[in-house]
Amino acid sequence: MALESRTVASLVKSWGVAFFLIMWFVGQWFRASKQISDAEQLSSIQADVAAIREAVAQGAEPPALPAIPEPIADPIANTLYAEARAAMEAGLTHSALLTAGVALEHSLRRFAEAHDIYETKKLPMSRLLDRLRIVLKPSVLEELTALWRVRNAVAHVRDEQFVEPQRARALLDSFGWAIRFLSEANPSPSALAA
Repeated sequence: MALESRTVASLVKSWGVAFFLIMWFVGQWFRASKQISDAEQLSSIQADVAAIREAVAQGAEPPALPAIPEPIADPIANTLYAEARAAMEAGLTHSALLTAGVALEHSLRRFAEAHDIYETKKLPMSRLLDRLRIVLKPSVLEELTALWRVRNAVAHVRDEQFVEPQRARALLDSFGWAIRFLSEANPSPSALAA
């Protein structure tokens, strides 16, 4: 084929075939490397499972369960907090704190409704907490606001292991305190604003 007989169309056709073959080869290369990576990860998981089986076979004692706290007055908050405690006991720290955060939000909104704060379902939590100033002592409101900020940090974190297990348990207990306080039918007058 002479150089004069080559057209733009034949050049594009030749380039298209070559491009397709190159991309097919690159795709095969990445597929093979992913399969190798998956195989390595699978062997790592199998080794971890074997270590767990070995620990169970040796009769490792399960950790002692903490005392079961008294039930929370609000049945929805009680169920959510019980699920959070169960998740914590199962080692699902992030899930436990997220569930406790949901229970906290539910309890805050119910508490606000019980104290005639309107539009509680539509208000952002920061405004709802601000409106609770007329009902709660500043120290209690500060604790609830701090817990809400922690809840936001837990909900928006990328690394699920950002909280150490002991601190996570303490944080779960703090959520429990707040949920119990907010769920009481008649909170103690000492915690309410005068």
